[in-house]
Amino acid sequence: MYVKTVFRYCCNSLAVMLVLFSLWCMLWIVSSFSMAFTECANAYELFALNPRCRQPAIAGLLAIASLLGTVVVALVGRRFREKTDINPEKERP
Repeated sequence: MYVKTVFRYCCNSLAVMLVLFSLWCMLWIVSSFSMAFTECANAYELFALNPRCRQPAIAGLLAIASLLGTVVVALVGRRFREKTDINPEKERP
């Protein structure tokens, strides 16, 4: 019982950290778009020759992966939720 609670809290805290990481990636996307706008001629690709033109695509992939990870970790944490009895007096002798 105690292990499930600890695992659930770990999953929830990991989900919060992944949400914060995805927000940081979204800020990185905005920053790298503005920094590379003139240098890349508004063409951002994952396999561009210029490393600055790759940054928005990498940040976008990291943001999507962390958001998907958040959903998965939240669902796993929810699965280990303790079930509460609505009428606890029924089982008492």
